[in-house]
Amino acid sequence: MASSESRHAAAWRRAHAAKVVLGAVAAATFIGGIDLVRAHRASHHRAAPKALQAPASFTAAVRHDLLQAGVVAPPQAPPQAVTALS
Repeated sequence: MASSESRHAAAWRRAHAAKVVLGAVAAATFIGGIDLVRAHRASHHRAAPKALQAPASFTAAVRHDLLQAGVVAPPQAPPQAVTALS
């Protein structure tokens, strides 16, 4: 029986060592992946972001065209349908 117990103990030690190594490899892979993502993320900019807006020349041209066409307010909604009461 002594050889059976020692075989079980040796197998348990090998399994425990394998689990420890597998956990260490998994942790290193996870940390390495985080570092890669941080280094190559798309939102990494060197300059401060600016708000998106139309160029001033375009805005002035549209404003000028609308004033010439007489459009100064958004179009009015059509009248609502009225049904006869019976």
